[in-house]
Amino acid sequence: MELTPDLELSKWFGQILMEEESSFKRRFLLALTTLKEGEWKALEHLSDGMLRKADQA
Repeated sequence: MELTPDLELSKWFGQILMEEESSFKRRFLLALTTLKEGEWKALEHLSDGMLRKADQA
């Protein structure tokens, strides 16, 4: 059975929640919950640039 993107995210998130509270993944996701809209735009811009560089390599 092929997983939909939503199911893949749910499965991955469930695995993260089972990690120790001090794990980097949990702390990073928690930090993302505090971002304001402008910060999301900046993060998107940064991510887009990183992906373009990876495609050019």
